[in-house]
Parts: sequence; structure tokens; C-alpha cells
Amino acid sequence: MTRAGKWLYVSFCPIFDENGRFLHSIIVGTDITELKNFQKKLSDSEKKLQEQVKALEKFYEMSVGRELRMKDLKRKIQALERELLRYGKE
Repeated sequence: MTRAGKWLYVSFCPIFDENGRFLHSIIVGTDITELKNFQKKLSDSEKKLQEQVKALEKFYEMSVGRELRMKDLKRKIQALERELLRYGKE
């Protein structure tokens, strides 16, 4: 990252003569600031999405748990009603 806050990708390619002596190099720099900004936004969005998924999973677990408790209570009430009807016939 530069002092100005820009992200740069720099590649370096040395050039040698036929005897293997260094002659010069080619250096290419590419401004990748926009790419880095998009990556940050994507990462932030993924974190928010993960938080929402966790919240939905928790809500689902609570809802299912409540539903199971309600079904269990309903079965118990029905069993008590049958028992009361049986005692009423005696």
C-alpha cells in the first residue's frame, strides 16, 4: 500500500545478456485499489450474511423447540382428557 492509500501490484523481470550479466529490469506496477476495495466490501457482506444466518438458525431452533413443547403438551392434555372421560364413565 502506498502512502496515499493506494494498493499496487508490482512485478519485476530482470533482463540478462548472453553471458548471464544483469542488464536492466522491467518493473510493472498496477493499481489494484479498486479490487482491494471490492474484496473488503465482499468480506464485510459475507460477515453480515453469516450473522444473519446464525440469527435465523437460532430463531428456527427456538421455533422448532416451542413447537415440540406444544405438541408434547397437547398429547398430555389429550391423555388427561381421556383419563377424565374414563373416570366419568365409572
